[in-house]
Amino acid sequence: MTDKTGPLAPTVDVRRAGDRFKTRLSWLDSKHSFSFSRHYDPLNTHHGLLLVNNDDVVRPGTGFETHPHQDMEIVTGCFRARWSTRTPPGMPASSTRAWRSG
Repeated sequence: MTDKTGPLAPTVDVRRAGDRFKTRLSWLDSKHSFSFSRHYDPLNTHHGLLLVNNDDVVRPGTGFETHPHQDMEIVTGCFRARWSTRTPPGMPASSTRAWRSG
């Protein structure tokens, strides 16, 4: 039998959506699950290897400028709109993409 009460026992840190860090710009409404950009909490920087988990609402016709990443696996989803004109032919309007960067 395995002891699940010791110091290595998994813990759950519940952070409600309304309590998450927020970034609001003219074109972006973002809620961050971990420390991100100007929001920093040394006790909430990642979950295992997961460094970023944002809920972004991006104004139509706008978006993130091209920017570098290093050694990142990126997964992004589009659920209630369409991807930009850079969408590969045949990519469904609502879908998930994954790629390696850096």
